[in-house]
Amino acid sequence: MMGIYKVNFNAAVDSINNRTGACIIIRDYMGNVMGSSVQTLQACFSPKIVESTAFFRGILFAVESSLVPAMVEIDVKSVDLVILGVAPPTIIGVIIGDISSP
Repeated sequence: MMGIYKVNFNAAVDSINNRTGACIIIRDYMGNVMGSSVQTLQACFSPKIVESTAFFRGILFAVESSLVPAMVEIDVKSVDLVILGVAPPTIIGVIIGDISSP
């Protein structure tokens, strides 16, 4: 959709080396890459927490880069349910709460 950016993100957990990482890419309506970021952390968390954090970082990156308005495609069911208010608040809920705070 013209005038709206799309934020895609993915996260990975490397439990053997105690690392997590997030990749973020932002494209315009024609598919052109407008920004990208790779972030790593020397810690190991559950995949749900890492995906939620990547979601948060993707939104933050879009806002800080002035690549808004933006839409995000989420492929993690547990994150979807927290956003919709269906799932009980957990650490994921805290991360999602940070995203929706002004």
